[in-house]
Amino acid sequence: IPNDVTPFPEHDEELNPRQIDEQLHLLIDATNAWNRDHFQPTAYVDRVEDAWVIRLDNAFFVGAGITTAQFASALARAATFSKQAAEKIPGLIPPI
Repeated sequence: IPNDVTPFPEHDEELNPRQIDEQLHLLIDATNAWNRDHFQPTAYVDRVEDAWVIRLDNAFFVGAGITTAQFASALARAATFSKQAAEKIPGLIPPI
């Protein structure tokens, strides 16, 4: 779930290391809550340049003989689950 260039862009002031650590843990707690209650997608916190972001991974397995329709169905399901996660995970992060 990408955001602006800072982990919590609504704050203009510079954050000290303790605040950054506390905010990182809020993101980790939110992804853990999501992963505990949902099989897909897997959410995790990642660092991109100077920002913390929540990433989503969907895994589906394919093998020889898969049809285009089967692949499209798996991809559509992954997109649906990712959209749901993108809408719900921000609500799992408590206000600062």
